[in-house]
Amino acid sequence: MYLFKLLVSILAGILIVVYLFYTTELPNQVPNGFTRSFFEDAVSLKEKLSLPESGRAIIQVDDHNIYLSLAHSLDLLKIDRTTMAITTISFPTLQRAQNNANLGPPFFVSMDSHTIAYFFKNLPGIITANDAYLHVAAARASFSTGVRFADSTFIVRQISKPHNGLLFAKYNKYGYFDLESDISLPSLDRGISTDGQLFFDESHEKLVYMHYYNNNILVFDRSLAKKAVAFTIDTITPKLALPPNKPRLITNKTGCVHDGLLYICSNLKADNETYREYMHHIPIDVYDYINDSYLGSFYLPVTDGKLIRSLYVSGNTLIALYYTNELHIYSLSLPLMLKHQS
Repeated sequence: MYLFKLLVSILAGILIVVYLFYTTELPNQVPNGFTRSFFEDAVSLKEKLSLPESGRAIIQVDDHNIYLSLAHSLDLLKIDRTTMAITTISFPTLQRAQNNANLGPPFFVSMDSHTIAYFFKNLPGIITANDAYLHVAAARASFSTGVRFADSTFIVRQISKPHNGLLFAKYNKYGYFDLESDISLPSLDRGISTDGQLFFDESHEKLVYMHYYNNNILVFDRSLAKKAVAFTIDTITPKLALPPNKPRLITNKTGCVHDGLLYICSNLKADNETYREYMHHIPIDVYDYINDSYLGSFYLPVTDGKLIRSLYVSGNTLIALYYTNELHIYSLSLPLMLKHQS
């Protein structure tokens, strides 16, 4: 009798899985309604290395070093671009402040040549640090992403209860607060449907917001003035709310901006790609976000079945941090993009 019940339970589980597979709106089961054009020989692998600790994001690249934040620590990793030597940067004063305030690991880190900003969910606020001082800038509500500027101002995407969603807010180190009025898309699920990543393109002084769940790209400046809305090539339009009883299907996984161009790791297969090609590669779609123009795409490899966690472009170098905790450094050579940038 026990064996019979066990077999019935297993069969019931299999039937449920089959039912969900055929009834759930999964990506790439049917044509997605768009095609890609691919650059030839866009990237070539220069270096590949395994990290000694779990990396969270690539936060800064200069002529000499690559800096990464860590998933479970306030420390940073510094990688020498010539020797590939890895060293750990620690901030004991910051560590003590984190312990005293009972903060968990930061969910976002921003860095420039002088200062590192740690964004904590449960402060909510931002701790900036260098070798000499700590400064805490408290936000007025929890936020999901943010950018720090060299003049010690911040733009974050924070909860706005009157709007039942997330809006962009600007702070300075003295607590001055300003809230946008016309940038964000409307939301009826407290901003879940409009969640995404915020980037700052220093060369053009523009902020670029990539949505996880739709094809709208928001472009605005540091004064919270809306400049443009660009679009990705897929057909996933915005929704006021995501269905609560269905999986959240992320279409744009991660990305970065550099010199007027937006790079997006897409989770969607184009109609002119084979399923085998798509399963073994990660398509990187490239956009001129200022002129709302799709320039083309190229592939990066899937590594041990894992996707890219963080992407960074600096000059003609593209760096990808994988969920396998591998860092891949590529030489980037795209004639059409270089022509655009000239």
